[in-house]
Amino acid sequence: MRYFLYKIFPSQFKRIYTDIRYNRFVKDNFIISSYPKSGSTYLRFLIFCYLTDSSPNYDLMEKFVPYVGPNDSKNSNFRKTHELTSRYYTKGIYIRRDPREIAWSSYRSLKRRKIYTKNFSNFLELFLNDQISTYGDWHHHSLESSNFIKENRNSWIVVEYNTLMKSPELVLSRVLQHADIDVSDVKLRSAVVNASVENVRNAEKKANQFSSLISKGYHPIVGDGNKLDWRSEMPSEYESKFKKLDILHNRSFWVAPDDA
Repeated sequence: MRYFLYKIFPSQFKRIYTDIRYNRFVKDNFIISSYPKSGSTYLRFLIFCYLTDSSPNYDLMEKFVPYVGPNDSKNSNFRKTHELTSRYYTKGIYIRRDPREIAWSSYRSLKRRKIYTKNFSNFLELFLNDQISTYGDWHHHSLESSNFIKENRNSWIVVEYNTLMKSPELVLSRVLQHADIDVSDVKLRSAVVNASVENVRNAEKKANQFSSLISKGYHPIVGDGNKLDWRSEMPSEYESKFKKLDILHNRSFWVAPDDA
């Protein structure tokens, strides 16, 4: 129900809606914010494996680093959200990813789950016209987040998706330090090994919340970890639409430590 309500709100009211709904849930929490399909699940597993010194467990990870909301988790102060950043989010990280990669990843995920059956061109039309995600269109989401981070640059950091995937140990260290958690090089290396794509996918197959889907051969969340080759699949007219809408990664409107 909350996703439906969030979807029907006009873009300019989404932040107000988030403020009203979450103002009592985020005190002292460290927020992991991103647009869907930007790597937040992987980062949550890295954090879980580091803090618990254990192998991935999907059900436990969801309790350890849950979504922002009325949960009773006392395991950690980390919370995840895909909604617009809120003035009540006092400290956190925003994961930024190229929207073309997000579109391709979303398309592959829905195809893998047999939710979407048409081709990538049809999917792009829906993606560009805000008919895919309940969290609004990428362009508005990224600009709102950018403005929020500029206003809160001392308490928020930005991490590139590609940096997270190529240098997970470095990113995890930065996140932990920003969250005022002691960093151990040994535990960092162990967390990265434990949170490998293969281990996370195996954990997903054992998760209670995905049992009905897994039994049908679907993979609900975790991809194969390979570089997404959207370039060979994206028609040139859609590439020009991305540029026209100015939703390529224009570093000029971001101010964050990663961009220094």
